Amino acid sequence: MELLWHRVKWNGYNSTVHRFTFFESRNMQSRGLKFFFALLCFWAFTGMQCSEQHPPPSLNTVHLKDIHLQISDPASGAPAVYIGWEKLSDPKVSYYEVYQSFNKDSLIHSIVTQLASDSPRVVRALPDSAQPMTVYYAVRAVAVEATGQKVISDTLAVDSITVLPSFSIHSPGPNSVQVGRDLTIELDVSSNQGILLKAVLYERKANVWSIKQQCCLPQNNCNNPVFGTSSQPETLTLETVAPGDTLASLLCFQGTESFEAKLTGLNQSLICSRFSRVAQ
Repeated sequence: MELLWHRVKWNGYNSTVHRFTFFESRNMQSRGLKFFFALLCFWAFTGMQCSEQHPPPSLNTVHLKDIHLQISDPASGAPAVYIGWEKLSDPKVSYYEVYQSFNKDSLIHSIVTQLASDSPRVVRALPDSAQPMTVYYAVRAVAVEATGQKVISDTLAVDSITVLPSFSIHSPGPNSVQVGRDLTIELDVSSNQGILLKAVLYERKANVWSIKQQCCLPQNNCNNPVFGTSSQPETLTLETVAPGDTLASLLCFQGTESFEAKLTGLNQSLICSRFSRVAQ
């Protein structure tokens, strides 16, 4: 590299003038560009590192704890699905979204929302489809910030219920009139896997429906599954009907193919018979 030094006299003062060659000037420009690009790379790297250290905010996963068949309204006798979940302790949660689908990989649109201040459960109408069918459910927590931005659960915990074909009720027959306190019930059951049976009786008084009795079947062998094809006759002793009164009644049977103490992923069936009771 060539570097020339000249001493000149300017207004009585001696000054040193530095004159760089063309090649030295090009070399300095190259060094400046290298420094500039190095600085850009440093900024890009440190910016990327910061983004990795601060992931987008999210809420914890919500887990389902109870999915079973029940009657949504005794007045209509329509079957429904009870869906219960574990409530998050995070006070930022605004509401929960409930998802339902026949495909566990297609839980895209929520079917109902439930405020975080309400009980962590909903009852929804059973989807209309041929039985047996499996319905999948999931629940997601949502927090709405002051800015209007939503923070949600980062993952969905999916669970299900399988609805089995219903069995047959012999007694009480539909729209029959039963006399007195003793009610004879009988149904045909068929299950190779074994099925646990439960009976629930609803009655209406003063236009208000309530549960009057519920029991397992057979009553002398509770919590033991019934295998194969069999008839299950029982007698229930009910409240006395006042003379001249007629009680609208609904008797429902729930069957569960399960031998574990779990409340989700069940195989269940549900069938009801509507009748009335009068005094003897």
